[in-house]
Amino acid sequence: ELFDVALLLAHQPLPLGRRVAVLTNAGGPGIMAADACEGSGLELPALSERTIEELRSFLPVEASLRNPVDMIASATADNYGRALKILLQDPNVDAVLVIFVPPVTVHAKDVAHSIVEQSESAKKPILTCFMGSHGVPEGLRSLQKGYVPSYTFPEPAARALARVIDYAHWRLRPPGTVPSYETINRERARELLGKVTAGRKGDFWLDAAAVDQLMDLYGLPRARSVVAADAKQAISAARKLSFPVAVKLMSSKYVHKSDVGGVHLDLETAEEVEAAVDEMRSSLEDRGEADAFEGVLVQEMITGGVEAIIGTIRDVKFGHLIMFGLGGTAVEVMQDVTFNVHPLTDVDAREMLD
Repeated sequence: ELFDVALLLAHQPLPLGRRVAVLTNAGGPGIMAADACEGSGLELPALSERTIEELRSFLPVEASLRNPVDMIASATADNYGRALKILLQDPNVDAVLVIFVPPVTVHAKDVAHSIVEQSESAKKPILTCFMGSHGVPEGLRSLQKGYVPSYTFPEPAARALARVIDYAHWRLRPPGTVPSYETINRERARELLGKVTAGRKGDFWLDAAAVDQLMDLYGLPRARSVVAADAKQAISAARKLSFPVAVKLMSSKYVHKSDVGGVHLDLETAEEVEAAVDEMRSSLEDRGEADAFEGVLVQEMITGGVEAIIGTIRDVKFGHLIMFGLGGTAVEVMQDVTFNVHPLTDVDAREMLD
């Protein structure tokens, strides 16, 4: 499939849309091509009335002039050239797939020459499918000299065209701009991280206070929060923030606090806050891990919206990457995330959201 796509990209103009006209001398392969295009997300549009009239002027009455255009087995090399030229001029058509099944009286080489002749001035991509065994190698040599890609069957041609169209749309998208933020204080952020990491080896988690400072230095809005060492301080913090609040365990030992009952939401009274802190302590004591309790984080309660996760990592091969996706407690189960390379433009960010 990679070579199929490369063959089309290397020698044909990029299509502007997904509308494909199929030109054939056999009904069966025409239907195969229509199904293949549909399965690849391509469209077979209705041809314009002018196109149909021009085709009718020289094709036999038995020919089907709708898309796919079936010129029937008697179609000559000249018929192929004339019909292809007309289809390329149709405003409803973005690309043309030409199918040839060798009959006894028409040579593949002649048909290929007619196709190449039209491709020299074409502004839309032309793909071909020469089926059967008689005369195909000779015909393919003519197409290769004219840089017209040919495929054994309609299906790989449709798949290749669909991918090239996706690429063409990507090329046409606005490049976007990389935003700049004057509120970021990088120097103080470096100082903070220098102090936090001094004397420490290996990976570790920043405590809540350091996270708060770091986010402030980068101007990142968040839920207001207060660190509390015990239930009494937690109640005071809750009153300061206004109920309802969320209370979360602070512990360098546990990343996922909810695994040990370390997250309590929608607490509306001082009694509920006190009970939540006591429950966290008890849960850890029951596990024999009383020393894992390092206080609690009291936060204002945020409701509504969609929980999302944003992360960043420095990859050895790609450099700095940013991750965005569905957050919440099921983030590792769902793994509904996407990555992109820094620096991100506003267009990159929108694509990640999509």
